[in-house]
Parts: sequence; C-alpha cells; structure tokens
Amino acid sequence: MVFRICLYCNEFESDERKLHSRINKNGTITICNIHISCKEEKRAKSIERNTYKPVIKEKKTILDKINNIPEKKYCSKCEKDKYISEFYSKKDFTHAYYCKECSKESTVKWKLNNNEKVTNYQKQYNKTYGLENKDKIREYNRKYIKKWYAENKERVNEKKRLKYQEKKEKDRVYIENLIKSKKSK
Repeated sequence: MVFRICLYCNEFESDERKLHSRINKNGTITICNIHISCKEEKRAKSIERNTYKPVIKEKKTILDKINNIPEKKYCSKCEKDKYISEFYSKKDFTHAYYCKECSKESTVKWKLNNNEKVTNYQKQYNKTYGLENKDKIREYNRKYIKKWYAENKERVNEKKRLKYQEKKEKDRVYIENLIKSKKSK
C-alpha cells in the first residue's frame, strides 16, 4: 500500500485515486481532489473579477542591458576574473564566454588545424565578391591609388628614376654587343 501526502493539507491518503500528481520543475507533487477543485475555483473567480494576471516576463530594453553590465567577468577558458573590456561584446549587449586573448588563441589553433577549409573559403569568397562588386572595387582602387601616389611622390619618382637608369644601361649593353657581333663578322 502506498501512502502519499497532499502538498496543501499535509494529510496522508492511502487511496491513489483521490490524489493527483502535478508535475512541476522540482518533480512530481501530489494534490488531493479537494484542493484541485479549490484551486480551479479560485482561478475561475479571479478571472471573473479580472484579478487573475498571468505571470509575464518583462522584456529587457537595450538600456537595461547596458546599465546592468558588470565590471568584471569570469573567463571559463583561462579561469580568471577579468574586466569586461577584455571580452568581445555581442549584438545583444552580452559578452562572450572567453576573453579576447583566449578567443584569439582558439581561432589561431582552429585556422592552423583547418588550413584547407580556410583557404578554400577565402578563394570562393574573393571570387564571388569580386564578380558581384567589380565597380565598387575599381572605384576604391582608383581613390586609394591616387591618394597613395600623392602621399608617396618622392618614393615613386625614385623608383621611376632607377628603372629608367637600368633600362638605359641594358640598352647600352645590348647596342655594344650588337656592334661587337657585327665587327666580328
């Protein structure tokens, strides 16, 4: 014979038909038939009087999330308390589980272990991006190249001078060799 206790009246009931099991987060809770009907009646009366309000979780606004950011946080990888500025922040104003150092380490390790995946992805991305945004890339390159030439005029002119001198020297050697070959014939 099984004895169960009603949660509300704390009475033992030996008849299992008189007790009902209600499942909550903590496990099963037994309630006698009397209290089940009482509970339902109370709920019906409060709905009639508009006093019954279901529990609604308040949505946190962005400002609430920003204001409630702690100063320090625990990194679960290196197992140290660090300032919140040492963690990457997400779009929803929460922060990552690992600090910046640990996450950088793990990405470097992953890239080394998955080198082929990374290179294939980069090649594919560069192809598709290049095809989709040709005009954008050309415009950016024109602006960047003009700006770079303006900032590095002396360097560019020096390279041009050196190339010109090398070409002049090659041409002189070539002409000398031509003259020598003609004289020898």
